[in-house]
This record gives sequence, structure tokens and C-alpha cells, in this order.
Amino acid sequence: MKKEVKPIPFLYPIPIVLLGVKIEQRVNFTTIGDVAVMGLNPPLIVVSLHENHFSTQWVRTIKQFSINLPVQEMLSRVDFCGMVSGKDEDKSNIFQWNTTPLYPNVPLIEESPANLICTVLQEVQVEKRCIFISNIVQTWLEEDLIDKSLNQWSPIAYGLDNRYYTIGEVIGTGYKEGQKWKLKA
Repeated sequence: MKKEVKPIPFLYPIPIVLLGVKIEQRVNFTTIGDVAVMGLNPPLIVVSLHENHFSTQWVRTIKQFSINLPVQEMLSRVDFCGMVSGKDEDKSNIFQWNTTPLYPNVPLIEESPANLICTVLQEVQVEKRCIFISNIVQTWLEEDLIDKSLNQWSPIAYGLDNRYYTIGEVIGTGYKEGQKWKLKA
């Protein structure tokens, strides 16, 4: 039996990513779970940041940012980046990072197996949340992940129980599992 509870965004698991921005020589990384795919063609994502977050003002200014997908081995640094504000702590030395010639204000974390370079298409403000609808203009993947199973790496997910998780075993293949149901019908 189900019971009604207070409204919560009960989507699980929530991917954890590090959003990166750079202005002049200052780099900031912030941990966010408010990120979602909006489309594959064109490749779009949406991120939501609190209006008072240090990175929010930078994203508004330069209209570019990176999404860095962390792995389990980075967990303590990922959590730290979500605990402290870039206003109070210089986070530029927490990770080794680089930029590309085309996007010099978008820091990419070297040990993240996947990095996305994003440009802001539109900003929507809902109460105190700044929602950035963004185009993925470049994707960088570790070579050993290209054309291979993604369960070879250990991405970080977050639960509403305030705990971090990693993704488990493969349980099916998209656009194949439904064929089994269709055959039964």
C-alpha cells in the first residue's frame, strides 16, 4: 500500500557532477546533483544552481561551463567541493585540470573519465533557482570508454537519504527489453 508524503523530487539515483568555471586565473568547481539530459539531438542538458552560489554568477557572465563526471576514487574531494563555497575557498588546486584552445574559460578535470563543455542557451529563474538550459558543444571521453561498456567506471550517484552510491550491474539493453514484452502480448 502507498502512503502520501510531502512533495519531494523522488528520482533515484541522482547523478553527481562537478561544474567547472574559470574567470581570468581563478577556477571554481562545485558539486551538483541538479543536472539532467534534455535531449540527444541536439545534445542538451539542464543544470540548476542556487542564485547565491559562487559559480552561478560566473556561469551568467561567461555563458560557458564544464560538467565533469567524477568517479568513486574522487569522492572526498567531490564532497568537499559541495561543502565549501568558492567565495571562501580557492578550489583551483583540488584537481588537476586543463582547458581547450576554443574554450579557455572552461576547466576540464583530468581524472574525470568524461568531460562536457557546455554553452548556455537560456536561463530561467524559478524562485531562488537559476536553471541553465545548455548545449553540449564538446564531449571528451577516456579512450578506454569509447565503444565499451560504461560499467567499467564507477560514477557517483546521490540518494535522497544523503548518501553516495555507485552504479551497479547491467540489467538490460535499451530498445531490446521491450521486445520481450511485445512477444508476450
